[in-house]
Amino acid sequence: MRSICLFAIALTLGATACKKATPAPTETAAPVAVPPATPPPAAPPTPSAAALAANAALPCLECEMKSSLTHPDCANVSRTPNLRTTDPAKFGCDGFPAADRDKCKALLACLRTKKCASGSTPTPCLCGPMDPQACSDKPVKTLPGACRDEYIAAAKGGDLYTLFFSSDSMVGVANNLYACDVEAHCTCP
Repeated sequence: MRSICLFAIALTLGATACKKATPAPTETAAPVAVPPATPPPAAPPTPSAAALAANAALPCLECEMKSSLTHPDCANVSRTPNLRTTDPAKFGCDGFPAADRDKCKALLACLRTKKCASGSTPTPCLCGPMDPQACSDKPVKTLPGACRDEYIAAAKGGDLYTLFFSSDSMVGVANNLYACDVEAHCTCP
């Protein structure tokens, strides 16, 4: 702080009066409590690929199950003991034991993704552009269809041509499901 001499007073009084200047009091606000920073909310968990696939497949499954009860092209979309079932665990490829179920689903996925069928007929997915009669005269391993390997796996060494539309086989159920999807206008992934 510095001294300020008040010469005007000193002249008037005949003495020098000095006074220390003090700063004017300032108002200080009470300290404001700052709440601790809250972390941003956690992002919702990312659904697994299986969960996403299941959600995408739900409208397809609902359409197939409903159509299996009402649409003539959807009558044989499950194994014989499970025909006309409304139990998703027994419907379509899910009616087979695990290893067989996977082969059935792999064939069905091939039929849906390769776009090799002719309308609702999956035969070109095995035979390619060959005439079905000429195709049936050839060894399966030599056929040019886009899903040939999936057909061979799903047939499990059985006669593929006999199994082609049989509801007792993974081949037949996959083919019948594909035909049902097309004919009943089910939207399937």
